[in-house]
Amino acid sequence: MDFTPIAGILGTIARLTGDALYVHSVAYGRTRPHIASQLPWAVIGGIIFASQIAEEAGPSIWIYAVNFLMCVVYVGLALWRGTRDIKPVDWVVVGAASLGIPFWLLAHDPLYAVLWVTAIDIVCYYPICRKSWNNPWSEPRIPYLLSSIKHVFILLALVNFNLTTSIYSFAMIVANIFLVGLLLLRRRQLQSPSAIDGGYQN
Repeated sequence: MDFTPIAGILGTIARLTGDALYVHSVAYGRTRPHIASQLPWAVIGGIIFASQIAEEAGPSIWIYAVNFLMCVVYVGLALWRGTRDIKPVDWVVVGAASLGIPFWLLAHDPLYAVLWVTAIDIVCYYPICRKSWNNPWSEPRIPYLLSSIKHVFILLALVNFNLTTSIYSFAMIVANIFLVGLLLLRRRQLQSPSAIDGGYQN
């Protein structure tokens, strides 16, 4: 039995479940997304989605289609109710993420673009980690945990398993687990969100 379509469906469900929790949290003012992370993530999401199509990756494409769409939605949420704690280095990250497209066009190989945007995506966690260190209740844990689970299903849904189609998911599993660990550590250290404006326990 071919498990890849099932993995594609389960990964999409994991993604949408995390999205529902995150959007609900933002709508009620419990989470304030960072535009300097969400904007490059939207660009990266589009590049990774296109690379999956180019490599004929299989049902994992379904998950990345939803992923790209929701990344665009998150940019809108960040503009609407996001944090204004933006540093010059954050915009450097935004510009760097966009370079993945010319990398692909010049090299005629999606692998170079995927490697580049994977590295940039890791850097994009810096603004969120910085914000989460100062206020660990400003980001919910569960959507990031579900994101790691989503990427496990992406790997299981791959028909064409190679470096181009898999390296990004491996990196995101590690990055999301690290962020969840950071949130747990800082919440334990600070004990209560009551002293921090906008605190949210999730």
